[in-house]
Amino acid sequence: MYAIAKIGGMQFKLQKGEKIAVPRMNQKKVGDTIEIAEVLLLNDGNKSYVGQPFVEKSKVIAEVIDHIKDDKVTVYKKKRRKGYSVKHGHRQLLTEILITDIIIQTKTSHKKDAVKGKIEEVPAEGESADEVLSEEAIEETDLDENAEEPGDSDLTDDTAKSSHDES
Repeated sequence: MYAIAKIGGMQFKLQKGEKIAVPRMNQKKVGDTIEIAEVLLLNDGNKSYVGQPFVEKSKVIAEVIDHIKDDKVTVYKKKRRKGYSVKHGHRQLLTEILITDIIIQTKTSHKKDAVKGKIEEVPAEGESADEVLSEEAIEETDLDENAEEPGDSDLTDDTAKSSHDES
């Protein structure tokens, strides 16, 4: 099982029991636990869950091991024939974390239909597709009864024409 999560503006592939260096988390102390809720993708070996943008009801739990510095990066600038040279170094501050658990709760997942704006339920393991479809059919008939008639708008054609005639 693995997860791809967003930590400190960067994406990391996380697996249980793995140590990883992430951007410095100053507010966390060594031994603290972290819950990472920004999970972009989950794979449990059989099925992948892709978030839009995040996978709902899933999180990664990690423990802070140490605050460390990355390897030194040397920046050297030189302008030839001018006697100008500058050498700078930089060490990025990092936090080393240990992934202790990846949690996913997918009894009933929801998919939002972008065109219609309604939520479609995917059947859970113990539930058949016919039961979910019959529930959706009942909800759709309730929505159709409450819908407005096409001619019930507040703005009439006469007011729309008069606003164009004035200009």
